[in-house]
Amino acid sequence: MQRFADFNRYTNSPVANYQGELYSLPFNMYTFNKMWGVTTLAEAAAEIERQRRKAGIG
Repeated sequence: MQRFADFNRYTNSPVANYQGELYSLPFNMYTFNKMWGVTTLAEAAAEIERQRRKAGIG
């Protein structure tokens, strides 16, 4: 394709702005650490479940 057209380098790096803080998307451990201060997958899973119950989901 490049012999037919010029292409610009583009990297999609979405972020979410929540209460004035920027968070990377898709969510990952860095996001969860920044939001909740968790450092392990088990802590993140527990907090996600707590948030689900609080919101009445599932």
